[in-house]
Amino acid sequence: MMRGPKTHCICTGRALWLAAAATIGVLLLSVGTASAAPPAVAVCHKGQTIQVPQGALAGHLAHGDVVGACEDFCACTDIFNPVTCSDGVTYDNACVAACAGATGCGSACA
Repeated sequence: MMRGPKTHCICTGRALWLAAAATIGVLLLSVGTASAAPPAVAVCHKGQTIQVPQGALAGHLAHGDVVGACEDFCACTDIFNPVTCSDGVTYDNACVAACAGATGCGSACA
């Protein structure tokens, strides 16, 4: 009669050990795959370069963002048509003022 319970205890002990080992293996596997997540993608979002996960890329593109870093680009002519803006600064023209982020601009010519 003692054999039955001992065998049962040994089997239960092995089953628990195997379950624990399998759980640890799954945890290690999930940690390993978490570090292998797809890289983020640079997106120009409202004038700022941000990094987004690949899964969020389609949503950003649907809202008008573009892939890649934002260009710090402002192509203004050299035409002198001065404007004075609410910041009190007079700029060479309205384009230069807009590139500087100035608002409330009006002609500085009399």
